[in-house]
Amino acid sequence: MGHLSSAIQQYFSFGFGKKKEQSPDWIAQYSLLQNMSYRLDASAPNDRWIGLREWYRHVIKTSDRQSFYQTITSVKEGHALMTWDFNKDPKALQYVQHFHEKKVTHFVGKDLISLQHLEYNALEKGLLHLFCLWVTFSCFCSKKQRANRALLIRQSIEMACLLQWFKKENIQHVSFFHPYEIDSNVLSIALQNMGMTTTFVPSVVPLFVHNHHLVCDELVVTSPYQEEEIAQSFASSIQFKRLLRWPAETLFDVPTERANGPNKCIAFYSHGQWLRNALDRADNGLFAEDSEKQILQWLKKGVDQKLWEVVIYLHPLEKKHIDKTEDYYQRFFGSTTFDWGNRTKSSAHFFHQESFGIGTLSTVIFERLLAGHKTLLHRNLKDGFPIAKSTLNNICFHSWNELENFWTLFGTKDNDYFFETLSLHDYPNYAEVVKNA
Repeated sequence: MGHLSSAIQQYFSFGFGKKKEQSPDWIAQYSLLQNMSYRLDASAPNDRWIGLREWYRHVIKTSDRQSFYQTITSVKEGHALMTWDFNKDPKALQYVQHFHEKKVTHFVGKDLISLQHLEYNALEKGLLHLFCLWVTFSCFCSKKQRANRALLIRQSIEMACLLQWFKKENIQHVSFFHPYEIDSNVLSIALQNMGMTTTFVPSVVPLFVHNHHLVCDELVVTSPYQEEEIAQSFASSIQFKRLLRWPAETLFDVPTERANGPNKCIAFYSHGQWLRNALDRADNGLFAEDSEKQILQWLKKGVDQKLWEVVIYLHPLEKKHIDKTEDYYQRFFGSTTFDWGNRTKSSAHFFHQESFGIGTLSTVIFERLLAGHKTLLHRNLKDGFPIAKSTLNNICFHSWNELENFWTLFGTKDNDYFFETLSLHDYPNYAEVVKNA
C-alpha cells in the first residue's frame, strides 16, 4: 500500500469510524472532529460546498511546487521540527534547537505541502478522488462537524507527503510546534506506529484553550498552571511518556529588564478578538471580545477617576490593520486619554515599563506573569478558568470592585511583594525553579 492510500485509509477511519473511548485513537478522533481549526474561516460550518472547495483547492487545482522543508544539517537519524511555514517562523527553530537535547536537522512548513510534492500512482489518484467525493457528499448533507470533515482532504495529502519524505530522509524524531491543529494527534500516532518519537510544544497559554487532547511521546510545558491542568483536568485526555519543562518561547531570548518601580501605568495586552470577528476569522468560543470590552470599560473608568494611566499593546493582527485598530480604540475611549505601546518589537521587551499588566487568555499576558511582572487576569465565568485550588485564582478579577481593590493593595508595591503575597513564587523563571528544586 502506498503512502497516499495509507493516509486516506487512516483519515477515513478517524473521520467516519468509531474508536474505543479514552484510547489514543479516541483522543485523536476527538480533536480531529470536535476541536476548532484556524485553517478555515468562520463561514465554513455554514458552507454546504466547503468539501468541494477543498477538493478543488488541494487536488484539482495545481499549485507552485516550492520546497516545504529546509535542511539544517545532515545526520544518520534526523529530527524534524514542524511549523506552518518555516520561512515565517525562525524563532521556533531557535527555541527548539536551544532546549531540546536532540538537535533539529530539518525545518518543515506544513502549509507549504501540496499534492505536487507526493509520489503516487494512478490507482491512488483515483482513490483520492473517491475520498474527496465522499467528503464532499458528507459536508453537503450534514452541518455536523462540516468544517473539520472538509479538512480531511488536505490532511490526508499532508500526511502522505510527510510519511513518504520522513522515510526517505530517515527522520526518527518529529517535534510539533503547533500541536493545537486538529490533525496533530492523528499524525503523531501514525509516526509512532512507524517507530518515530514525537514531541509536542504547546504555547504558554492554558492547555484547555487549544491543547486539551494530546497524544505524544514528549510533552513540553512552560508554566505551573499547565502542570495543574494535566493533573486535575486532563489526566486521561493528554497522554505522554515524558514531561519536559521549558521557559516560555518568547522569554528565552528576551533580555531581562528589572521593573521601573511602581507607577500609575497599567498595560492592556490585546487578544485582538474584536478584529478576528470583524475579519470573519474562526472563533475559538472563549468570549474573548466580551471580556476585552469589559476590561477596557473598567480601565477607562479608572483613567477618568485619575486612578491610573493606560497603555495599549496591540496584537500582531491589529498591527497589520492599524487604521481600523486605531479607530476602534479611539471610538472606545472617546475623550479619555491613553497611550500606545511599542508597535515594532515584541511586547515582552517592555514588560518592565508598566506597573501592572492586564489581559485575557493571550500568550503575552502569561509571558508577562512568567517573566515576574505584576499581572492580572480577567475571570470569564463561562470558561471555568482557572481550575479550583490553582494559585492563579489569586490574580483574577471579575468586577470593577475587584480590579480597584487589586490596585489599592498592590499598585505601589514591587513585583517581589506581589508574587510572594499571592503565592505565585513558582511562576517567575518557572523552568529554572523546577530544575533547581
